[in-house]
Amino acid sequence: MSEDRFYHAGCGSGQGLKGLLVPVRRLLRRILRPMLAKLAEQVESAATRLDAAERRLEAMDQRHDRTSDQMQATIAFGWDYVAMVRRLGALEDEVARLRADGQRTLPFPDASANRAQAS
Repeated sequence: MSEDRFYHAGCGSGQGLKGLLVPVRRLLRRILRPMLAKLAEQVESAATRLDAAERRLEAMDQRHDRTSDQMQATIAFGWDYVAMVRRLGALEDEVARLRADGQRTLPFPDASANRAQAS
């Protein structure tokens, strides 16, 4: 329907000079019609490819966001690990200090003495 409107646009019954232009316009439209149809097909194909590329880009963007979130979680885990190791080191130092203080004042009971008292 829209092709017919395009084909017949400006071709109404005209008088004088306008009436002479109608066959020329129709001839030009007939000559240009295959080229314009091919152009429309190419534009539609390009639009389809562009839509597909946009969908792939959106998918890549979502994957990038997920990877970024995972990377942040990994970095946070690393810092948590560093903090835990520092605390563990401080506890080891404290245990060593308490053992050193305890050996000077009160020795730790050994395992054989505990077994003898239990029986």
